[in-house]
Amino acid sequence: MVEDDPHGDAYVAGGERACPPEDVGGCTGYHGFLETILGNPHFEEARRLLTWAGGEFNPDLFDRLAANAAIQRMLWNVWGGK
Repeated sequence: MVEDDPHGDAYVAGGERACPPEDVGGCTGYHGFLETILGNPHFEEARRLLTWAGGEFNPDLFDRLAANAAIQRMLWNVWGGK
């Protein structure tokens, strides 16, 4: 908890792997997504999925700074009354 802050302060101390793309279709959809893009990234379907996911996707990437920035945005919106 941050001193003198009644709401506390949340943060990510560690983690692993990337978050699945939004609307990938749950666990089953994510599994299929990974099989397609990792199986043969040169296939048309793999290129289409990578374009849909923002151009590239590394399932092993974990970005602690980005995760903490997202949490801070959520906390600011709630605590800041936005």
